Order: sequence, then C-alpha cells, then structure tokens
Amino acid sequence: MAVKTEVARKIVGKLIRDSYDQVYGRILGVSAGPQTTVPHVLIERSNGDVANCPSSEILVDGDSLVLNTSWTERATRLSQDVSVILQKISVLNKLYTNGEVVQPVYEKIQGRYETAFQSLLDRRQRLSKNAKDRLDALSARVDRIELLLVHVKVERSLEYVDNEAYNTTYEALHELLAKTVTEKNEVQATLTKLTDPTTLPEPSTSPEAKRETPSIQPIPLHVQEAGR
Repeated sequence: MAVKTEVARKIVGKLIRDSYDQVYGRILGVSAGPQTTVPHVLIERSNGDVANCPSSEILVDGDSLVLNTSWTERATRLSQDVSVILQKISVLNKLYTNGEVVQPVYEKIQGRYETAFQSLLDRRQRLSKNAKDRLDALSARVDRIELLLVHVKVERSLEYVDNEAYNTTYEALHELLAKTVTEKNEVQATLTKLTDPTTLPEPSTSPEAKRETPSIQPIPLHVQEAGR
C-alpha cells in the first residue's frame, strides 16, 4: 500500500533500512500531487546514489522505516506473474482450438499476451543481472569481514586492545557478517530460481472443421412384376 501524504511528510530526512536490517539510506523527499498518497519516495543511498522507490515498497512502523529489498519476494512475484500469463496463453489456445474464439480476436489477444510475456522475460534478465552483481559484492564483503574478525582476534591476543573494545568490535562485525550471509544466500537462491527455463507455448493451429458423417440414403429398388 502506498504511503499516505500526511505520513510521507513526517519521514523526510529519516534513515531507512532494507529487508536485511542494514541502513539503506536517508529519505530525501516524496513525489507531490493532489492525491492522498505519494507514489514514489526519493532516497539518498548510503553509497551516495539517489534511488526513486515506489512508496508501496516502504513499511512504516512507528519510527522505523523499512524498504522491501527481499530478493526472495522479488523472484517470487516475478515467477507468479510469469505463471499467470502462461496460464492465460494456454487457456486462449484451448479456446481457439475448440473453435470458441474467432481467428482475428485470437491473434489480437495472443499478441498482447506475448508482449506481456516478453516484458516479464526482460524483467527476469534485469533481475538476474542485478542479482549476479549483488552476489559478487556480497561475496567480497564476506571476505573482508572474515579478515577483519581474524585481525581483531590477533590484536586482542597481542593485548593491543582491551576486552571491552574487542567485544564491541567483534559483536558488530559478527552481526554484520550474519546479515550479509543471509542476503547472500537469498541472492544465490534467487539466481537458481531465475535460471529455470521458461518457454512460450506454441501458437494453436486453426480449429479443424467438424466432420459430419454423411447419412446413408436408401437406394430404391424397382422390381418389375412378372407378366408386365
């Protein structure tokens, strides 16, 4: 559900987290208009970029703001959309084969469905590329965090830092590692799901004309009586 206008005004300037409880960025502003809800929200990313996100993807829970960035949910929604359009194409083909849809109407609707299907394939390709890029970044982050964990352990063993400082650093890094691994696993599962082959059903051929079995007409026999 889109964020209401009165709520949107209160969230400008606040931090927003992603589905993995990591800081995603800060709300810069919202789209204005006469409507009672705002369709999009501008977010300054932690990496310096600016994102224009649908407000329907933002969950407002008191002072907490969460942007839905779940890879699992995105892949699931896409899979559901593909499944629906394939079901529609299958039903349309069956209706046409049974002679319940005339050819001009069939071709028009079929064209629309095929366009929608191709759009979904393009979406899947973009999501797959984004997932691959994200997986590379997360794998590199896991490596960095694991190296830092070893580094702080070495420093503690050499008594360069005290127990309090060590525990604070270690717990923060360990928490960040757990969040990163969670997202990495979801991205990997998403990539596996997106590689499943999906093909468009073959267009139906024109319905066969119903063949009527010709009725057998009786052949009249003319029998001439004897003597005539």
